[in-house]
Amino acid sequence: MSNKISKISKLKNIESFLQINFLKGFQYIDNAGKIINKYQSNTGEVLYNMSPDRLLIYKPTSDIEELKISNVDFWMHYVSPRNLGETLRTYIKETEEILKIIEVDDILRIGWRNYFVFELINNETDLNKLSKISQAAVQSMFLRTDFDKDTKLTTNIKLLQRKDNKNKKVIMFDMDLYQEKKVDLQTAVRSFSMLKTYFESDKTLQLINEIIALLK
Repeated sequence: MSNKISKISKLKNIESFLQINFLKGFQYIDNAGKIINKYQSNTGEVLYNMSPDRLLIYKPTSDIEELKISNVDFWMHYVSPRNLGETLRTYIKETEEILKIIEVDDILRIGWRNYFVFELINNETDLNKLSKISQAAVQSMFLRTDFDKDTKLTTNIKLLQRKDNKNKKVIMFDMDLYQEKKVDLQTAVRSFSMLKTYFESDKTLQLINEIIALLK
């Protein structure tokens, strides 16, 4: 396996989370039935859990692991998603439909978090290679990258053992890319495409490849 990746899709994406934060979302309580009906199967089944704080729907579609709606946010969770483009497409579709039901338009923040993993060739390495500190073992490391004044990327780096092979190590890049700016819904939806561009950018690839090179 090469010690350098040419594009983000060369990493294995094991989990993905997309979230939008907003104001004036309490109509989710009044419209919970409409939201649940949207995901009811042809047999009438739908797995959900509702409290005054949030509505959770489990496996609302074959691609989505979980969906959460509350008065302040709309969140979706994917496991082993096919690719960033398909994940984004399904999230935007559900976001536009759900937020139309609860009449939300004041968006405060958008975020997209991915767990990417890269298998190491050198299984004796450790995270102290990323630090000059000698008197303690580094268990994880947080980094921040600024793309513009509103858009930031935080990267938490961890070394993990493969579940199916305890002798193999992988680097996990827990990458949380977010934008904090008050906008309307359509502007927020368009901004998710910009987050995808940033994930795929040379700047993100350079960060990943520099870490891989230090840990090889």
